[in-house]
Amino acid sequence: MAFDINANKKILKRLSVADGGGFVNFASNINRAKTVNDKILIIGSGGIGGKSVTKLKSEIYKRFEIPEGKEKSDNVEFLYLDSDTNELNNSCNKDINGIGLNSDDLCPIFNPAAAGLFKLHDWYNRLKDYQKKWYNPNLSPTLSGNGAKGIRQASRYLMTSDGAFNKIVENIERKLNLLMEDTIGRGASIRVFLIAGIGGGTGSGSFIDLAYIIREIIKENGWNTRFKITGCLYLPDVYEVSGAGKFKIMENGYAALKELDYFMNVADLEDGGFNMQYLPNFEVTNPKTNVFDNCILMTGSKDGVGAIVHSESTAINTLTDFIIDLITRTDKVDDRFLIESFLDNEPTYLTVALDNMINTPMNANFSYMAIGASSMVLPFEQITCYLGYKTMERINNLWNKEPSAVEITSLINKLGISPQNQYNEMYSRAQERYFMPSTAKDFTKDDVLNGEVDRKVKQEIEIQN
Repeated sequence: MAFDINANKKILKRLSVADGGGFVNFASNINRAKTVNDKILIIGSGGIGGKSVTKLKSEIYKRFEIPEGKEKSDNVEFLYLDSDTNELNNSCNKDINGIGLNSDDLCPIFNPAAAGLFKLHDWYNRLKDYQKKWYNPNLSPTLSGNGAKGIRQASRYLMTSDGAFNKIVENIERKLNLLMEDTIGRGASIRVFLIAGIGGGTGSGSFIDLAYIIREIIKENGWNTRFKITGCLYLPDVYEVSGAGKFKIMENGYAALKELDYFMNVADLEDGGFNMQYLPNFEVTNPKTNVFDNCILMTGSKDGVGAIVHSESTAINTLTDFIIDLITRTDKVDDRFLIESFLDNEPTYLTVALDNMINTPMNANFSYMAIGASSMVLPFEQITCYLGYKTMERINNLWNKEPSAVEITSLINKLGISPQNQYNEMYSRAQERYFMPSTAKDFTKDDVLNGEVDRKVKQEIEIQN
């Protein structure tokens, strides 16, 4: 029977890493890792942040022990915020394992009514007083639900618009409550990974606000004693854009990095602080707290090489591997060794690095860890799966080349091994007479063929019994 590619292509594609597959998909929870006991909330903002969250959910399903009937570990939650409705919808597309973000993992921050404000001639006068404190009166973008048009202030405006901000707070509180309701690992820390690109509009314009909003929510709910937030930010060289768009991304990146550098050191500034009113009943006032406890900068360059091809997908894969390594439990050390020793001891690492640095730049802040494409390890799973996938493709091709019945009959006749030929050959080699001692009678070949021998043997057995 020929191999039915239509019925079996899903099985074959489960070996395709590019489609979200791999060998691990054929062994339920066998040789899969366990997550640390910490509660993990992974938040993505903007397009590249959403792609990262989607990739992480798929990889966590593949690599970790997952409760039966679920798509993720109980101590991990995902949330994707964006002003681009197309990107939000695309994130729900399922991979080969049926894994993707769900509707309860999404938080749209686009509000048609708020976007329509810029069409009015007196739009600036219609802004809330607290919005006028920071919004540029010369910016009146055309917003239609497909992003913030690369304008960072447009992203912040959409966040603070009526309806959108309440959704943001509600979704973050809901995800944190889901984690806190879990009874596994009581007393564990809350680890939030906030992922965004700093060269676009939505992610670049919202990541600082989101970090302080999360801190405020954590504080209001009394969860701040064991809470840490890590920023994972993609630098401008990750974006695969050329021409005038590239300069816009570089400008956004520079502005975002200036703000980031200020708020990563705000705890050490005498008059520093973050003050922002989002709604009449929600305000963050001068917290002497740095925006992130740790900050990871993702670059699309490779040491000694510079910018690489496919920088965005490479950077996303690198960050995915980095975060998965941090949340993987190891039997060799304490359950929380990796995530706590690496992130909590970051200041020690930076101090050692500075001590070994020659000609340290003046007035430079060293509060970040940079990860580039060169940080990737050899992709043994991808290589193995590629070989397995190609082998199965070869087998499939062989099945599709199965000879037809006519071709098989023709070959049998040419070789002289047809059923009739086989019968004739065996008949010609048989003895003319057979003797069965138990019946004391000779039998001919015709007796064998017409069943006479069977009847005689049966009678003999009945007589003996």
